[in-house]
Amino acid sequence: MKKEVKYEALHLQENHPIPVSSIKIELQPDDIISAGYDEGHQSENEAWDPHFYLIVERIRIETDKEYEERTKREAFMKEDSRKRRHKTYLKLKEEFES
Repeated sequence: MKKEVKYEALHLQENHPIPVSSIKIELQPDDIISAGYDEGHQSENEAWDPHFYLIVERIRIETDKEYEERTKREAFMKEDSRKRRHKTYLKLKEEFES
């Protein structure tokens, strides 16, 4: 497995325009800044109010510690999934063989 790219971000959302002084993190040369106005949306299942937004995205490679934690978590999930599928298989086998 190789290291993954992580996205760190600052998300601000207000009912009024957002000044640049609201960015409380130190900007880096590769940061991506997006800002705009969302007119809102309303439908049968969901809705949100109109708002201004400002997003700062920072792309980085995961640390060695994050990589180790992720690989351990993925290995555990893979083994746990295999055990649950085997348990289901045994139940189905018992049901259809009788």
